[in-house]
Amino acid sequence: MRRRAKISRVQRKRGIASEVIMGRVGDVKAGYRWLRWHTFLVPLHYTSFFMQHFMQGKTKITL
Repeated sequence: MRRRAKISRVQRKRGIASEVIMGRVGDVKAGYRWLRWHTFLVPLHYTSFFMQHFMQGKTKITL
């Protein structure tokens, strides 16, 4: 009985730890998704904005 209680206590601690870890992993995944979405959207917005001006011939590219 004593041993079983000890095991269950350890399992409970591990369960809490795994929940915390999974929560953090979830946060990281959400943050990565947000970051990827914004790094995809912002250049798209800028390129479309730049292309509008470039097509109008107002800006000249000097490389």
